[in-house]
Amino acid sequence: MRKGLRLDTMVNLVRRKMFVCFLFVLISGCVSAEQSDWDGRYVYEASYGDTFSGISAVVVYTLMLGDGRCLLSAKGYQTNEEILCRAHRSKNALTIRFASYSNGDVANIYGVQMYKVGGVLFVLAKGDSNALLTYWYDLKPDNGSVASGEFFVKSKRIGGDKVEE
Repeated sequence: MRKGLRLDTMVNLVRRKMFVCFLFVLISGCVSAEQSDWDGRYVYEASYGDTFSGISAVVVYTLMLGDGRCLLSAKGYQTNEEILCRAHRSKNALTIRFASYSNGDVANIYGVQMYKVGGVLFVLAKGDSNALLTYWYDLKPDNGSVASGEFFVKSKRIGGDKVEE
């Protein structure tokens, strides 16, 4: 009889452990689903007007998130940078931090370190009525004249390489 009691106790212990593991997996799945809401491609087209020669000064900032990667590119008028970043996600906000340039250096092509490693470049936040707000920190596309507003737009893939803005 004593062996039966020990076996029942062990079975109950195993069941409790399995239940706790099940809850852990369930909770982890919910967190992953929440974080994947931020995955995708975000685009901001900064227009700085025309130059003296009549050329439009435009820089396109593209943030790519997903599969454990965070890449920010800035391409356009006198600009060609790719930054490896770290994305810190929550339900309503996404903090983008500087890791390095795509070549692994922390200084730009001119040898100047523009951003501190781990420094916040900007924060994306979900506002009222699905507005995507940007709060600029170390990255200041407009030289710091505007601290926040609606800048980035999440792109929707509609098949192949086509992107709907």
